Amino acid sequence: MADVRRAAGRPREKPHRIADELRLLIASGELAEGEWLGREPELIERFRVSRPSLREALRILEAEGLVSIVRGVRGGVVVHAPHERMAARTAAHILQADNVPLADVFEARAQLEPLAAREIATTPDRDGAVTELRGVVERQRACLDDPELFRPANAAFHERLVALAGNQTLAVVAEMLTEILVPAVTALDRAGAGSLPARRRGARSQERLLALIEDGDGPGAEKHWRSHMQAVKRALLGDEAATAVRGTVQVVAGKQGKPQQIADEIRASIVGGELDEGDSLGREPELVERFGVSRPSLREALRLLEADGLITVVRGVHGRVVVHRPDQRMTARMGSLLLRARNVPLADAFAARALLEPLAARSVAARRARRAAVTGLRALIDREDEAIEDPERFAVANAAFHERLVSLGGNQTLAMVNRMLNEIVVRSVTAVSQAGDVVGSLATRRRGLRSQRRLLELLEAGDAAAAEEFWRDHMTVVGRVMLGQTASNVVDLLLHDA
Repeated sequence: MADVRRAAGRPREKPHRIADELRLLIASGELAEGEWLGREPELIERFRVSRPSLREALRILEAEGLVSIVRGVRGGVVVHAPHERMAARTAAHILQADNVPLADVFEARAQLEPLAAREIATTPDRDGAVTELRGVVERQRACLDDPELFRPANAAFHERLVALAGNQTLAVVAEMLTEILVPAVTALDRAGAGSLPARRRGARSQERLLALIEDGDGPGAEKHWRSHMQAVKRALLGDEAATAVRGTVQVVAGKQGKPQQIADEIRASIVGGELDEGDSLGREPELVERFGVSRPSLREALRLLEADGLITVVRGVHGRVVVHRPDQRMTARMGSLLLRARNVPLADAFAARALLEPLAARSVAARRARRAAVTGLRALIDREDEAIEDPERFAVANAAFHERLVSLGGNQTLAMVNRMLNEIVVRSVTAVSQAGDVVGSLATRRRGLRSQRRLLELLEAGDAAAAEEFWRDHMTVVGRVMLGQTASNVVDLLLHDA
């Protein structure tokens, strides 16, 4: 089926172009947090557009959390730096559309934090990290008797643990997952997880982790924290573990206008599965009548949904509004915006992805019923072999192998994150390179297939530790080949959006 989002082939309309320009200025740091962008008449003159076009552009940016519109005589537009809530919202759309349970999202977090603990323990400057984290534990101990104060102090420990591992992309991913999990877990408010004895046990477990990190015991720190996170998952989720991700992450607080309400209603129908890819919402007059609003209000609502990548408005005599299922492109775009604002290099984004695939390899090797997984991966290697002399065909087949490996790891949330990171890295690299630069020379491609076949041998043998270590080494090599001279480039999809 043709992708209507790209098939339109027409220039972006003025509201989107204005939003694009301002978004780039915000992401690059030229417009900083709290900066006054100006009042409506000034912005109309600056961009030489009509008031409706400007308002639509600002509404898009407001929905993304990048500006606030202050009403009244002294009103104007205030800039906000990109926040993880933006990427978390688009990620939540995908997870909800795929009926991913909360336990899966928490498990993703529970797999990332032990990796961070291991990374910190194996770095020479771990003493500084331990000192900082001990300070966070002490702040938790000071408010053990107050659940409301303890909750943010505890969240700070988990956030700093991942951040101190040194990978900024991984920290952003962890923040995204927290944004999705916290409202759901807070709503459950399970007494067992919030009891005083449970909080004390958690603090003791954190102190034990810090002792292992201080000793430089990477494997011990990883093992301990993995066990801790599994216990936390059982306590927090309990019987609600199978509950699917529901609702969206709020980016803009406060009273919502009619366009936002319409957008929310349609968005809920899309991510909830009532509307599927390619469905038609109808034509503009039908939608105006259905929602009982003016044409400008409807168009504003549709702009918000277009900004989320959830619809395409097809113009002309046969025009209509076409629905799209959430996909990694919008999550990648929002994630890229956040990484761009933090000046994160491509090498960092790839390193985060390179941590996920070895985890998946370990999970597949540890599974009893791994034969079918190995057979499926072998078939994908055969497809790569058939396309090995064509860089573009090989790139597609190679991406399928890596994506499938992570999917077979069994965690849908990490699979979604991996697709997002792959989208960011591959699109950023291909925007400034040739197809052959991404997948390497013919000799490099052949070496890659040999590595993949060796991985399958380890998976088939059930050697989980060896499979993880081997694939981590392989991904390091892949990173050097794929990134080349672009490794230090700052992540940026905003200039290369299709």
